[in-house]
Amino acid sequence: MKEKIFTEHANRFSSKRKQNFRTALISELEAHGYEVTIHKSIRGNNIYFGNIDSKYILTAHYDTATNMTVVYPFIKYFGNRIGQVVLLLVLLGILPIFTNLLDPWLASMIFLVAALTLLIGLLIPNKYNYNDNTSGVLTLLEHAIRHKDNPNFFYALTDNEEKGLFGAYALKSYLNKRGKFQGKYNINVDCVGIGDTFALCCGKKSKYLNRSVTKCNEHTPVLSFATSLFTSDHVVFGEKGIMISKLNRAKFAKDYYIPNLHTNKDKEFDWNNIDQALKIIDKITTD
Repeated sequence: MKEKIFTEHANRFSSKRKQNFRTALISELEAHGYEVTIHKSIRGNNIYFGNIDSKYILTAHYDTATNMTVVYPFIKYFGNRIGQVVLLLVLLGILPIFTNLLDPWLASMIFLVAALTLLIGLLIPNKYNYNDNTSGVLTLLEHAIRHKDNPNFFYALTDNEEKGLFGAYALKSYLNKRGKFQGKYNINVDCVGIGDTFALCCGKKSKYLNRSVTKCNEHTPVLSFATSLFTSDHVVFGEKGIMISKLNRAKFAKDYYIPNLHTNKDKEFDWNNIDQALKIIDKITTD
């Protein structure tokens, strides 16, 4: 399964491709003794296994994104936060600049082509997706295999994170209806396949984030971000949700970014990062 996910299931964008992936994954999990639940809702199809009464919920989204290679240079050179601002300024400023320099009709056509390029990217599935988020899926799978007799974990592979955290909200609803949401701590693994530095991210400042960073820094230094700009499924858990990711430093700004995100270059992967991510999870979940 670990190799097949690259060769046969790297693109998990369409409903059919997702179904093929779920079938293969369920077979793998059942072979290791897990009972698997497919939570079907209007928000997608989540995959659950493990002990729902456990303290820790480990998540990773299994859906994949469209190809936004044209946007990536802004993020790579200016970072996740500043890069988005620079991109917006470019889009807002390109039309009046070209209007003053060129014929207004030609300037409008150039702006239209640029806008259409971005929109078309939203419709083309990304092909490889090794980092985003095959790396997270493999981390959860490996953790589940190593801890198959450990009742302290509940696993959720969520659908449609890329469309707006739909799967994460479906998970929250699923847990709430069963009285299982309160008191849980979430560790969300997203994009750990490549990068220079591990980071723990939370949507807001929290004791859970601070405690987790302190535990990790005793052995493996990690960055810490209390911001909603690194948005993934952990956000729905509020101050009790953190994301493990691996980041690079931006070229021209004091900021960080996720390498190869939503690009046709997302075909790099370092297996050693899985072991490192698992060690971070072990540190966080050791009381």
